Amino acid sequence: MFFTILITGPNFGYHYTIHTFDDGNGHIAGAIAEMLLARADQNKRHFYSMATQIPKEHNEYYDAFEKTQTGDLDITIWLEWFLNFLYRSMDRTNQTIDKIIERNHFLGSHHNTTFNVRKR
Repeated sequence: MFFTILITGPNFGYHYTIHTFDDGNGHIAGAIAEMLLARADQNKRHFYSMATQIPKEHNEYYDAFEKTQTGDLDITIWLEWFLNFLYRSMDRTNQTIDKIIERNHFLGSHHNTTFNVRKR
């Protein structure tokens, strides 16, 4: 899995760089990266999503990409951003799951309580 994560970062950057289409290159690059990671997981359930995290880090995404495209083309900045980004994406998923579990516990402990529609 670790090897796949290391090759997914540069792969994502490369597919974004080649600009095959006038628009949507980032989405295609992200989809390829998500596919590589999902295959590496060898699990049909893929709980984290890079696609939902990118809009939250739009500026940092472009900043890391631009720094990688200038100068000596060292991809260290991009790879560091990508690995941290992937971690934050997974962390955000964990936070969402924790909220769901907390809500489930609350509703389970109040199963005899009648809630109005807005409070459900």
